[in-house]
Amino acid sequence: ALISSAEHVFEYPMVDKDALPRWSFERVTLMGDAAHPMYPRGSNGSAQALIDARTLADEIEAEHDAGGDLRAALQRYQDARLPATARVVETNRTLPPDFIIMKADELSGGKPFDNIDDLISQDELRAISDNYKQIAGFALKA
Repeated sequence: ALISSAEHVFEYPMVDKDALPRWSFERVTLMGDAAHPMYPRGSNGSAQALIDARTLADEIEAEHDAGGDLRAALQRYQDARLPATARVVETNRTLPPDFIIMKADELSGGKPFDNIDDLISQDELRAISDNYKQIAGFALKA
């Protein structure tokens, strides 16, 4: 009855949110989905949470070793990760992880095809993938 009476049914009811203005509050901070909920595709949420955790741990360790204040570490973590994750969220809105599938469907006119190389070159596919890896922080250089 709930589904039958719904005005709208969404294929992906979990959605992203615009970037928060800040994550850290005194000696408390956010990370992972609490800081930056993302579309649940391509393992973005879990991967970004892992990058958050590593960045946060590194900043806390550096601050501890310097005998500093935890709040400074939290601020550096936020300064590093908030813009990076906001860019992933924004990019997923225009160039989602399944962009290549969508592009192939567009180029084929929705018709079956035998080989993706007939639609788009391997160099173009690699460029799309490499660009996304760079934005998401998955590139080796990142």
